[in-house]
Amino acid sequence: RIPQGKPLSSLSSVDPLSWGVAADSLKGGHLDEVKHMVSEYRRPLVKFGGEALTFSQVAAVAKILEGLHNGVDNYGITTGFGANFRLRTKDGAALQKLLIRYSGIRFEILEAITKLLNHNVTPCLPLRGSVTASTFRVADIDSEFFELQPKERLALVNGTAVGSTMAAMVLFEANILAVLLPEFIDHLIHKLKHHLGQIESAAIMGHILEGSTIFTTAKRIHEIDPLQKPKQDHYALRSAPQWLGPQIELIRFATKSIEKEMNSINDNPLVDVSRNKALHCANFQGTPIGVLMDNARLAIAAIGKLMFAQFSKFVNDFYNNGLPTSLSSGSNPSLDYGFKGTEVAIASYCSQLQYLDNPVTTHLMLTTFLVALCQAIDLRHLDDNLKDIVKNTMGQIAKKTLTTGTDGKLRPLRFYEKDLLQAVDRVYIFTYIDDPSSATYPLMQNLRQVLVEHEMIEREMEKNPSTSIFQNITAFEDELKVVLPKKVENARARVENGNATISNKIKDCRSYPLYKFVRGPLGTGLLTGQKVTSLGEEFDKVFNAMCQGKIIDPMMESLKERNSAPLPIC
Repeated sequence: RIPQGKPLSSLSSVDPLSWGVAADSLKGGHLDEVKHMVSEYRRPLVKFGGEALTFSQVAAVAKILEGLHNGVDNYGITTGFGANFRLRTKDGAALQKLLIRYSGIRFEILEAITKLLNHNVTPCLPLRGSVTASTFRVADIDSEFFELQPKERLALVNGTAVGSTMAAMVLFEANILAVLLPEFIDHLIHKLKHHLGQIESAAIMGHILEGSTIFTTAKRIHEIDPLQKPKQDHYALRSAPQWLGPQIELIRFATKSIEKEMNSINDNPLVDVSRNKALHCANFQGTPIGVLMDNARLAIAAIGKLMFAQFSKFVNDFYNNGLPTSLSSGSNPSLDYGFKGTEVAIASYCSQLQYLDNPVTTHLMLTTFLVALCQAIDLRHLDDNLKDIVKNTMGQIAKKTLTTGTDGKLRPLRFYEKDLLQAVDRVYIFTYIDDPSSATYPLMQNLRQVLVEHEMIEREMEKNPSTSIFQNITAFEDELKVVLPKKVENARARVENGNATISNKIKDCRSYPLYKFVRGPLGTGLLTGQKVTSLGEEFDKVFNAMCQGKIIDPMMESLKERNSAPLPIC
């Protein structure tokens, strides 16, 4: 419901320019603001109440007609551009109500527009023949076209109305995009920097990662073997809050300013019934929209650049902690190029975004990013299951072939079983899984190295040939060559059929609704070179859903427990 406005004379003497009110409008977190926008987005019903109309408001319409008869100048009818006059109010949203008070048009016109909006009828401006978008015809949903009176055409739509509407649509998408971007977390880092957007972006990621099984598993592995993790995370991850924070602040400020523009009076002239004046002005000037959206365009391009940098890291097997090159999931990496073509495409999206920055390009980048993230998550799930079967199979064969010496006595396996398991953990699964028992691949080489090193140590200590393990290594490797490929093939098939031994860890993460959105109702799946489905087909499914606003619900589900408070310093 449109709020009741305060009279312009009620401006506070303490804050005559309303800068304090502008600052108050930015209280609370950016995420809270996005949640509020989404709640309004889900209730797209426009209500316009005429019960508060006053005599002066009704008289304003009559005053316009009276002025025309008396020869009063009216912009767009008898004049060109007029002088400037700025209106300030302590309640930006209440300015919408002032449309009736100062534009001097019939209430029936506004009521008809409300009906059109609630019936999903949108006025369409001509492609040619309209430069400023000023004036258009209006029909009531229940009757014929209105016979518009002088002045009413310009009062209904000005160029700024179209500009602010387009800006609002872009900024709504930009706010959603800013919340979806990944960031880095420790609160102390960002508290010392003092930038609020940076603090909030890190806090959101901390909330998403809290309790994540994927995150805690990786942390535990790195604690056991610190050499598996770089001393510092890659720059595209480590500097993400510092990069994203200013963009959040800029988009948020632009959102607030465009809200004021949407609810402001851009009419000319303005009718002040109390003084019996028609005030000629230039509130229709679109400079605020242009300046704000130029900055918003740069912010969106910067977010896209960060997305591209992170995408380039997790499709590269040198940086992605053991996932295959280009996230290819086929059993034969020589025939499956995975997301290589997508990597080239997203680079072109990034370039085009910085040149043009239109909403379609932004959505394409986010679509590509989300599908690739889901591919990486599924590959990590496949990694967990394949590594589990390799370790179990290796352990069983080791007990079968390595526990008995040449003298028939049992050899204690525990002394080198732990090192054999660590050798499996230290080798990235996708570096050998297409032929796991190959002597030229790192798995067999590392296992043999463990056995040889233990044998050399034991030989120096005992010097007893009857306990030597050398004679058992061949039997161990031969058994692996027979058993392991079949076990791996069966494990891969179980994962693809949805019967995996180890469940996907993403189900325990707060970001699971986004994964479920891409994989569930949209019907996308793990992409391999053997499937007939192309990358473009999968991207189209996600892209179309995003254009329809369907990504908003899973995003809000992921963040439903998140408040504006930053994470505690541990």
